[in-house]
Formats: sequence, C-alpha cells, structure tokens
Amino acid sequence: MRNPGPKPELKWLNVEKLYVDSRYQRNTKSRASETNLDYLKKSFSWSLCGALIVCFVPAEKKFAVLDGQHRLVAARSRKDIPELPCLIVSGLDFEQQAQSFVAINTKRVKLNALAAFHAAVASGDKTAVMLKEILDECDVEIPLAPVMKGLTEPRQMQSPGTLAGMVERYSRKHICWALKIVPDAFGEKKGMMRAMLIKALTEFAKYTEDVDRARMVKVLSGLDPFQLEVDARACVSIQGGSSVQAMVQALDRLYRNAGRKNAAA
Repeated sequence: MRNPGPKPELKWLNVEKLYVDSRYQRNTKSRASETNLDYLKKSFSWSLCGALIVCFVPAEKKFAVLDGQHRLVAARSRKDIPELPCLIVSGLDFEQQAQSFVAINTKRVKLNALAAFHAAVASGDKTAVMLKEILDECDVEIPLAPVMKGLTEPRQMQSPGTLAGMVERYSRKHICWALKIVPDAFGEKKGMMRAMLIKALTEFAKYTEDVDRARMVKVLSGLDPFQLEVDARACVSIQGGSSVQAMVQALDRLYRNAGRKNAAA
C-alpha cells in the first residue's frame, strides 16, 4: 500500500492568502460553473462548505487551491467571509499539485440522479417532495441505485429529472394517469416505465378528452415501448419534430383505430 505521506494541517486561512493556478485548474466561465457559483454566493453555508485542500507555494508566498476553487471565488465575492477552513498538504511541487487536482476531481464517486433525488426528498426540497407525493400516489418508486440494462421492476422508473420537468408543463392528474396506466398495461414485465413513454402518455392525456382507459390499456399491452421509441426517432429523422411528439401521434392513431374496431364490432 502507498504511504499516505505527511499528515496535513487543518487551519483557517485568509482568502487573500489563497490563489488558483490556471495552468491546471478548470475555467470558471462555463455555464455550469457560473450556475454553481451563483448558488454558492446566495446559499453559502458552513455546513455545506467543508475544508478546501491547499498547498503552500514558496515562490508565490501563498497557498494554491487544489480543491475548492468555486468555494473560494464565492467567498471572495460575498465580502463577508474573510477566512476559509483549509487542509494544508505539504511538499508538493507543481507537477504533484496538478496530479492531485486530477485525482481529486476524477476519482470521486459521482452522485447519480437517483441518489440525488432521494437526498433532495430527505432535505425537504419542494420539487422533490412533490414528486415523491405523486409517485407514492401512483405506487411507483425511484430506485436507490441504477438498475442495470434498464430492467426496472414493473412499478419503478429511473427518470426523476424527466418528472421534474413534467410538473412544470402538466397537471398532477395527467401525470398520474400516465404513471398508473403503464403497469396496468404491461403487468409484471420489467423495464416498461420508460421516460419517453411516460412523457408521451402524459401529453396524450392532456390533449385527449374523455380518454377511454380500458381502450388505451389494450393498445399499450400490444406494443413494444422500445420499438415505439425506435420508430419515433426514425420518423423524426425524416419529418423533423420531436420523438415524444411522434410517439404521441402513433399512440393517437392506434387509440383511434381501436375505437373504430370497437364501434364496428
């Protein structure tokens, strides 16, 4: 096992004693960085800050920030945070500083969307809590960890982000209609709670008056959602538009054809 090296020192440092070496640090001018900085400026909290990782550079007579650039920039912009907690590692030359930066930012286990959703619910985030209420009402769950190959259980879906976007466009009634009808149609088949299908069904329900639920269940039970997505994308490549809208049109045709068959019978 590798020797961890000298024990670092934990110390509060004035923000003016900290600097960012642009030769290996990322640029903060990207949209993602600006969004993160705006959040940190407005919502700065010691419980969310943690200690920056820094290294003293004799030539600069300052401490280079290896991890915590956004927190430093946010603290400076606020003007009311003169010091930050820092974990000071020693004995790193420029190359080793760059190596540390890369390791810190690439070896982390990234928080996936599913875990982030459950954490947001626990933290009381309004949108996440509302989504959880909708899911509970429909007896659908977001798994705690990604399900491989998309083989989710009949009442599981892995797209909290899709649902979050939908609540801004659709009513709770229409979203619940879509979430409930998929397991009704496909029974115990796995992987059917697909984001595009849920969006297409919600859109269909929004613009179709007096939907015959039994008829749509019958239509869906004879479909392959995977192939429906493939066909929709192929249609878009030829005619343009969106895949979801192409799916809505396909569902509408099948639904109306089923209605005519029922009437003829």
